[in-house]
Amino acid sequence: ELALEATFGYSRARDELITIIESRQGVQLVRENATPAYLWIGSILFSPIHGKFRWLSGLIAHFDVHFVLGAGITDAQTSRGLTFVTGLGFKVFLTKWLALRIDVRDHILTQEILAQSRISNDIVTTAGLSLFLPFGF
Repeated sequence: ELALEATFGYSRARDELITIIESRQGVQLVRENATPAYLWIGSILFSPIHGKFRWLSGLIAHFDVHFVLGAGITDAQTSRGLTFVTGLGFKVFLTKWLALRIDVRDHILTQEILAQSRISNDIVTTAGLSLFLPFGF
């Protein structure tokens, strides 16, 4: 199975580590009223593994393992530009239209801190529910 996914992310940077580095280096890395960070990603999900397992109660549950490949844009104070995404996920179907989902993804982007630019790997783990709508609704 193949699926297309669109992701939007929003965050505000407030971290004690940044405060410590700023005080030791005597520079301000993040502006006082930090602008938010935005993330727009488009991904393809490929599910080559489908299976099922039996609970102790005898109930049979179906699951999928999927791989993720995508690209998008990150807009933040320390990084601006192209972001690549790779990852792996697991879905356990609770019903035919609802699944529990766990994903681990690597967001690969260029960050610039203290006038140095380097490739950064942000590992993101998410858990949630997937809702499946009938095709041609």
